[in-house]
Amino acid sequence: MKKGILGILLLSLVLAGCSSNSAAKKESTNKSSSTVKTTSSSTRAKASATKIGAWTTQKDTELSSFIKQWEKVMDQTYTQYTGETNLTTANGTVYPTEFKTATVDGQPAELVWDPKGTQKVGYAVVALYNYNKNTGGSITYAFTIKDGTPIVLVNETNTASNNWTQTKNNDLKENFANIYNGRPTTTVGSVNEKTATDDAYSDGRNGYITTPVAMRGTWYAKSYGKMSKLEVSEHEIVYTSEGEKPAKTILYRPGNGRKFDTDSAVQEARQEWGVASEVTKNDLNYINVRGWYQTAGAGTFYAAHTELIDGKQTPVVVVGGGASAWTNTVYYQTEALAEQQAEVKYDDLIYQ
Repeated sequence: MKKGILGILLLSLVLAGCSSNSAAKKESTNKSSSTVKTTSSSTRAKASATKIGAWTTQKDTELSSFIKQWEKVMDQTYTQYTGETNLTTANGTVYPTEFKTATVDGQPAELVWDPKGTQKVGYAVVALYNYNKNTGGSITYAFTIKDGTPIVLVNETNTASNNWTQTKNNDLKENFANIYNGRPTTTVGSVNEKTATDDAYSDGRNGYITTPVAMRGTWYAKSYGKMSKLEVSEHEIVYTSEGEKPAKTILYRPGNGRKFDTDSAVQEARQEWGVASEVTKNDLNYINVRGWYQTAGAGTFYAAHTELIDGKQTPVVVVGGGASAWTNTVYYQTEALAEQQAEVKYDDLIYQ
């Protein structure tokens, strides 16, 4: 009887040990399987990130297709640098050769032509497009990658300036980022597709006039004892005289369908619309602005310029009027400078 009981106990211990070993093996197998899955997932993520972050021939083609749509909306024609023949702007600047002297926001910067986007320091320029204006000057866009971030730089100038800033054009910024990150581009309205959402191409409008980068910002002038302010953005100019309400003008390029509506309600709704054009007078490149329903008068002329003030070349905005765009006001970047220069007239400007 004792032998039988002892045998049963021994058999129980053996079975328990086998069960324990089996469980241990099963757990070990599960852990191994889990580790393999984790490694596989990590590898896939790394591969995906590499694909998203790289600049490829396919992405370059996508960007080229987007630019062809976008330039129609802007009413501009851009030349792409292909990596073979140098790109020369209307001002004589040669790219990519002169990237070595480029600045960004006035500070020394390293721009390098790198069609694969592998440059680790500074801005890797993966695409470059230039538009030479009919009135002189150029607009050049550098599509760059800096520290893994897609950035669109622009150099819009009427001289041989080689200073770049980040573009404020949302279409370019968003769609370059989309292409870089492997996402589809958003639709850009075309001149021939005047949809309800394409607000710049209806009712006689043919898109916007784009202000020079050097003109954008807030400017001040002191005249007849009153301070006035100009706020210039990509497609708008807002004028405010001291003690008065701001007056905004949207810079539209007129189209063939422009009509002179007599309905006062329609005119009221469009009082912020301006007829804008680019003209050169007195060796300055102006944006000329007239009211949408204006039938007489030369309108107002705005030009980005520099003047020597306190021994330094200082940015200003020159405002003129009349048939010869005679200078009537010079705007400065600060109220203090506007006060200081209120009575000054410059030898290179033509006054009436």
